[in-house]
Amino acid sequence: MDIKERDTKNTPEQKRKTVRKLVKGAYDLQDLRLATGSRLVANFRSKLGIAPDEEVEDDMKKKIMSELQSHHKRLTDGIAKVTRRPNYDFEDGIIDSYVELRLVDRYLRLVEEENQAFKDVGDALEGVPIWDEFLEGVDGVGNATGGCIVSELDPKKAPYPSSFWKYCGLDVVDGEGKSNKKEHMETVEYVNSDGEKDTRKSLGYNPFIKTKLMGVLAVNLLRNGSDYRKHYDQYKHRKETDPECDWTGGHIEMAARRKMIKQLLKDIHLKWRDLEGLSVPLPYHAAKQGNMNHVSETEKRLGITDPKRPKDDPRYSG
Repeated sequence: MDIKERDTKNTPEQKRKTVRKLVKGAYDLQDLRLATGSRLVANFRSKLGIAPDEEVEDDMKKKIMSELQSHHKRLTDGIAKVTRRPNYDFEDGIIDSYVELRLVDRYLRLVEEENQAFKDVGDALEGVPIWDEFLEGVDGVGNATGGCIVSELDPKKAPYPSSFWKYCGLDVVDGEGKSNKKEHMETVEYVNSDGEKDTRKSLGYNPFIKTKLMGVLAVNLLRNGSDYRKHYDQYKHRKETDPECDWTGGHIEMAARRKMIKQLLKDIHLKWRDLEGLSVPLPYHAAKQGNMNHVSETEKRLGITDPKRPKDDPRYSG
């Protein structure tokens, strides 16, 4: 019985917990696969003509892994399967011992396990309303990033889109995105080992989801030509053509990505809260400043449930 069949009777909340477990497991496998790959690169770099002091970039690592995979396939096709024959004469020039063959074989098995783990995440996402009704239709959002969003974000704990932004570390401090810099950290209360209230410095956001959103999802949205790319392009162009903007190219790039991801999170928040039957506020510029320009009909319709706005406010009668 596969995950789809086992999950049919689970509630959306139970499905979300299942997704979280599978996402954590998949990324644990990915970490193990990456560590194993780094050890393989170190083991074979001299045979592949890489100088000991030469830095190995990610593209070169992928090329090495691809070459090792082709050597592994040629050898295993000849042997029929990986057997316990340590005296086999490989005569390959790259993989020339049984131990090395097993090392590469173990890495490739990890790749298969990782791919299956993320496929399981995709199977578990089916039946989760926000995935079925929204995320699955966004170009650039796949099983991995969709699983991260579903497992790490909770619309019940986020009354406003800015709640998502803050949790994901996308709010700004002095004009720049949050990081682990000392000046960006927050003071939070906690109960220490003596059972007494104490304070400590905290990031104030979830670094795991921030990394996946800014480092993975943002790139996927750009590569896949997502509709959200327009927010990236518009913001980047505005900053690059602003004569008063003294930001570096890297600063502008990350700010443009952040703008795009924040827009996606705002839409996720709006749709998710609506699916959960929770109140959905209008954007800040509409609810607080009375500016209804650039507010979609959907936002107007869903915004009527904002508990902080007077029900007889004529500005939102539409």
